[in-house]
Amino acid sequence: TTLDPGDYLNRYFITFKKDNSLSLADEQLNLILVNYLQDSKEIFIKIPNGVDIKQVYLTNMLGQTITSWNKTNTPSMSNEMKIPVSRLLAEGTYIINVQTSSGTINKKVVISK
Repeated sequence: TTLDPGDYLNRYFITFKKDNSLSLADEQLNLILVNYLQDSKEIFIKIPNGVDIKQVYLTNMLGQTITSWNKTNTPSMSNEMKIPVSRLLAEGTYIINVQTSSGTINKKVVISK
């Protein structure tokens, strides 16, 4: 399109559309609870029914995977579970990454002795 020189005051407009931007998968991700239990040195994960956990990673702040859990090495994966973490783990800040059938959720935790 070519336009002649001049002022064009009605070229652009803004519209607003009512849209439900959260999908069912997003709502299910918001219901996932991930915490680190300092007293028992365990990762606590609670997920809604209908969501399956595929993999859980414990990563340090450098992005290095410290350990991971899946159905092969943790057969007791269920909707509410506690995963023991090695007591030899150094103090510091870590990321718990939970990959589910609905998506991925990350939680930053501080591990202290």
